[in-house]
Amino acid sequence: MKRVYFISSNKGKLNDYLQIIKEMNLDLELRHLLPVSEEAVYDSFEKTAKHKLLSNLPETLEEDTVYFAEDSGLCIDSLKGFPGVYSSFVLKTIGLNGILKLMDLEENRTAKFVCALAFLESPRKKLTKVVTGLSKGYIHTKPLGRKGFGYDPIFVPKGFHKTFAQDLNLKNQLSHRRQAFEKMLNTLFRGKNNATITSKQGK
Repeated sequence: MKRVYFISSNKGKLNDYLQIIKEMNLDLELRHLLPVSEEAVYDSFEKTAKHKLLSNLPETLEEDTVYFAEDSGLCIDSLKGFPGVYSSFVLKTIGLNGILKLMDLEENRTAKFVCALAFLESPRKKLTKVVTGLSKGYIHTKPLGRKGFGYDPIFVPKGFHKTFAQDLNLKNQLSHRRQAFEKMLNTLFRGKNNATITSKQGK
């Protein structure tokens, strides 16, 4: 069993990864590391994710172990990518209803979830790599569903009619987090165990 450490204080994200590992039937043990600080926000998900990883690594790294951190958010096309890297702050300040109010007169409701995942390719050399996952869809006119967390109640994935908060199985199959996690695992383990990890949604 491969050991994987997720650096985050977000219990919703932790639960997402636990469910993804379970659904994919992966032989992975996910452990949780609370960060010393996650406060810095850069102008891209990738830069913020890398900062979260490198600024919170333990002094002693275990060999044959994966360490990763991520930054993710919602980007709405008609709002020019807002809230983007400020998704967490915006959710805390104006909430879902605030986002929906900004879109009252908008006909274009397309949006995407983005997840940038930073990980160590080699703990010994501290080689860092960042991969990105996307989930395209649109913003519903009202919150629906009580599952998930964050913006899940207003996001409907492309080609479907339920929000992520209405169907967690759908979310775990198509989410931005799933896309990025698969890319990390394929980078680390491609060619091993005769398997390449893929999901049902394309890029």
